[in-house]
Amino acid sequence: MPPRIACSIAPDTAADADSLEAIARTVEGVASVEAWNAVPAVLDHRDGTRGNRFVITAPPAATRLFQPAMEAGRWLRADDRRAMVIGRALQRSEPGLRVGMHVP
Repeated sequence: MPPRIACSIAPDTAADADSLEAIARTVEGVASVEAWNAVPAVLDHRDGTRGNRFVITAPPAATRLFQPAMEAGRWLRADDRRAMVIGRALQRSEPGLRVGMHVP
């Protein structure tokens, strides 16, 4: 089995996902490509304090390159709005986050 290598590109300016994917597909040996978005975020707590900064990473809803082992809840669907899946590190940092809760 050939090695599986992930690569991340962070352009200095906004870039069209389809264009980036098309360029990546021209690279010899590239078997699969997906463009993901990422933005910094922070939770404002009800007591007025702010949580730790974290990054929201947005893969395509039908991603084939990332298959998480879900412990609770479900993976994202294409029709989801204002939904997120969190990892263990964010859960440790923000223990008040729970499955099904509204995050403003």
